[in-house]
Amino acid sequence: MRQAGTLRSDLATVAIVRPATLVAGELRVPGDKSIAHRALILAAHADGESTIRGLPDGDDVRATIACLRSLGVRLFPSASGGLTVFPSTVTGGGSGWGFSTPHGPLDCANSGTTMRLLLGLLAGSRISATLDGDRSLRRRPMARVIEPLRLMGARIQSDDGHAPVAVRGTRLQGRHHALGVASAQVKSAILLAGLAASGPSTVVEPAHTRDHTERLLRAMGGEVQTQGTTIELRPSHRPLAPLTMTVPGDFSSAAFWMAAAALRPDWSITIRGVGLNPTRIAFADLLQRMGADVQLDSSTDGPEPVGSLRVVGRSLKAVTIGPAEAAALIDEIPALLAVATQAKGTTLIGGATELRVKESDRIAAMTEGLRLMGAEVEEWPSGISVQGPANLQGAAVDSRGDHRIAMALAVAGLVASNAELAGVMTQMRENEQVLGANVTIPHKQAVIPLLDSLDPLAWRVGAVNTISRRNGRLFGSNTDVVGFSRALDDCAYVVEGKSVLLIGAGGAARAVGEALRTRVATLMVMARDPQRARRLIDELSLEIGQAADMDRLTECLQSADVIVNATPADLPPPEWPLLPQQRVFDLRAGRSPEGRAMLLHQGAASFQVWTGQPAPLDVMRAALNAAVGAVAV
Repeated sequence: MRQAGTLRSDLATVAIVRPATLVAGELRVPGDKSIAHRALILAAHADGESTIRGLPDGDDVRATIACLRSLGVRLFPSASGGLTVFPSTVTGGGSGWGFSTPHGPLDCANSGTTMRLLLGLLAGSRISATLDGDRSLRRRPMARVIEPLRLMGARIQSDDGHAPVAVRGTRLQGRHHALGVASAQVKSAILLAGLAASGPSTVVEPAHTRDHTERLLRAMGGEVQTQGTTIELRPSHRPLAPLTMTVPGDFSSAAFWMAAAALRPDWSITIRGVGLNPTRIAFADLLQRMGADVQLDSSTDGPEPVGSLRVVGRSLKAVTIGPAEAAALIDEIPALLAVATQAKGTTLIGGATELRVKESDRIAAMTEGLRLMGAEVEEWPSGISVQGPANLQGAAVDSRGDHRIAMALAVAGLVASNAELAGVMTQMRENEQVLGANVTIPHKQAVIPLLDSLDPLAWRVGAVNTISRRNGRLFGSNTDVVGFSRALDDCAYVVEGKSVLLIGAGGAARAVGEALRTRVATLMVMARDPQRARRLIDELSLEIGQAADMDRLTECLQSADVIVNATPADLPPPEWPLLPQQRVFDLRAGRSPEGRAMLLHQGAASFQVWTGQPAPLDVMRAALNAAVGAVAV
């Protein structure tokens, strides 16, 4: 990949992605965590020593390893690489069920797979345990696993179907389960519980899901039969045999590179050592259907097929995806949405409700991110559509702490452009006479991907109005916050204890929200897109904030003590009859003395960023007055 990269800012949570001129190369991806979780858990249940190589170094798999150790399973680095797994040696448990009672809750961190699979494994054990996780995992649904396990006799208590979940091992009875939602995790939890059940356990899926659990069980001697979407496990008196395997590369991780190569004609990528399980490669088939050139070379070595794939970009066309296909590529849909922005026509994805309850609401997150980049996106409870091709623009977008959203939006960023703005940034980098620049509407967020680093306040606000140049690198700052605060005082605005209506949710509005966070009693944020208003409040952690859409303009105007217009429009309307106690702060410097006061003070703060010296405020004030020929500030 040339002239493209990801740069870290001063804060570890910021990544800047620059547009690419070419994607080309060959690579390997980390091990498949779906397979890794299952291999580790089944190895902990086997009769003897197992060796698992190629494990991915991620938090989710580390959570599974930590939980297994808490259960008495011994895991050590192997001489040949990977981990050697020794089942617990607790006496009296019998092979495969001799887990130790953990001393505290099993911390699943943010791994839903860890929690759901361990629930299945422990339901038929001889111990009691509580499984918990972080705040995100506590929001994710566990009832879909708990209910079928209870049907088998499991004793499980939860917080209204959410973590923490307490399980007390007991005897289980095999049952017939017709799943309402296609979920490989639910299926796997039932099969793991079925290992300890009396009688066969049958799972009927509404659509095919990944079959890693079934493949591993068969490789270890489990009696698993599959016919169509029906899977049956018969318990055996023989313990599972130990497992020795190398986890193949993660196809879902490869999908982001595949998506990147598909974005432009003649971009290409080759990925080697990747898992090519037929239940996982729907994304490759889909890219081919959209017009990309996709080649797969698979060989079976162990429980899972492994091989290489190559993707070459071609002209793309939109596709329609129904529930069955959505289930087969549920983890790859964010990457698909990035590709859909460059495909001709409307890409429709339905039956994807599961995306709402992943690490984030992935439908909402992708809708918001792609809209901020200029794509036409519509969402509904179970799906999403993208109109293409779109001329994407660089923007500050939020991954919501979800790695798949971060990667998908980064892929979209490879073809995002702000040609004119990018040209100006290039000139600034190259011109040693330039100290920096101020940024105004509508570029305060769009400029962020073109910079090398942000200061903490600019990152918190999510907007940049001041750029400084140092040694050919561009740094983003926000002086609008201090500019607005000082302008309030300059113009004798008393906002303490008042109700403020903020109209707008862009970069300038975000600075106002930050400035008012500790000064006002209530802050109503109004925008044409109420989702953006809510995001502003959430991202700035404004406990005083409330969101409203423009339909409530009249109501909100009537109840506000101070009205702040952070949009280019005439709001409130000129004909609006202000109440005697109301004041309007219009951020537009050409339209109001308040706006000019803010311009003055943010400019003074920018001067200090560029020079390291206090600004000559009186000189600047006089120059501003002369320039606008209007009310003194």
